Amino acid sequence: MSRYETDRIGNRVMLEQLERARRRGRVLLLDPGSATLAGAVVWWDKEAERHGASVRTHLAGVSSIPSRGLGAHGVSDMREFRRALRDLVNQVEGSARRGAVDEVLVSLQSRSLLCHHARGDARISGGIVADRDILRALRRCARPPGGMERSILHAIPVQFSIDDKDGILDPRELAGDSIIADILWSTVPRPALREIALCVEACGLKPAGFVAAPFASGFACSDPRHRNTGFACVDLGASATGVSVFLCGKCIHCSALPVGGGGIVARIANETGLDLDEAERFRRGEGEAPEEISRIVETALVRLFEQVRDLLVEEEFYQMPGREVYLGGGGGKDPRAHGIAARVLACPVSPVRARSVWWPSERAADPAFIGLQGLARFARETPPDLRQLEHALTGSVVGFVRRTAHWISENW
Repeated sequence: MSRYETDRIGNRVMLEQLERARRRGRVLLLDPGSATLAGAVVWWDKEAERHGASVRTHLAGVSSIPSRGLGAHGVSDMREFRRALRDLVNQVEGSARRGAVDEVLVSLQSRSLLCHHARGDARISGGIVADRDILRALRRCARPPGGMERSILHAIPVQFSIDDKDGILDPRELAGDSIIADILWSTVPRPALREIALCVEACGLKPAGFVAAPFASGFACSDPRHRNTGFACVDLGASATGVSVFLCGKCIHCSALPVGGGGIVARIANETGLDLDEAERFRRGEGEAPEEISRIVETALVRLFEQVRDLLVEEEFYQMPGREVYLGGGGGKDPRAHGIAARVLACPVSPVRARSVWWPSERAADPAFIGLQGLARFARETPPDLRQLEHALTGSVVGFVRRTAHWISENW
């Protein structure tokens, strides 16, 4: 049995591993997709950081190999996936030249990634919001659907409401009679998470955490100018398209659509009789495609972005001041995708680009590596969310108060 068999044990162990990696100043990053496995080592100068100097987050040894043993819903062949992981890790460590790295931060891209909003309310004792009032509201938020069949990746407090005042990010010391907490839960099937953890452990590595791929992509391109304007990140993968929405520095949506570039390639091959490699070449825009293939690709992209638009409408994205969309992933390099996205989504569309991360080459800045760039920022600047809060919402009442109070003090 893996030590990540249950959420409670997994939270504690992985939080300890991530903190250990931060103390060492480096961590291995893995972004496993159904088409490509990407990896890198992120590091920063801990000595300079201790002396208060400005420290950049560095990516080193950025590498990728064709994916093996990984499907749209998770691991499909454990042995083959373990071999692919070992090959990638050896390649990354050899080119990074930072020594052996034990802790690994992994992004998860799955068609089964879901998000769920929940609200919890509590009376404010004393008329002024204190930590204990926030704790009661957080604890009364309903757990996400799925029960023991799904694992929680992230628990993100989106906003608070006090009486008739909405959109409050930090409610402490505000006056009122009642408080409502709004939490975003991001979940994946428990077997998918456990299988990835087992394969990582089989490679002699220690999982320091798991991050939803759409969250990592959006977190990578978040910067202060987006603080109050809002933006969306669309990660065009082979088997799924990740969508995340950020507002006021917080992720308010994180999920995946069960469509991707692989489906477009299959459709081209079926309708034209081309082999998959040739169909993939035309999908990427390499060479002048026949009119029939161009029509197939355009129709598929329009349908994809119509689904994205419906999701953004549901999340009230078009009421946000910014309304910017960033495209990443392998499909984000296709200029046709940008043009079609701008037309269908009716808002500015541009390629993703990470903020506050230094990369050794332009290859590392490629939109296809935005997941690694997001993990790099996450490794050093863990945002106020995650399994840490979910961990705080479990256990005894005394432990709950202690852990959640610590979470509040660390993240606000």
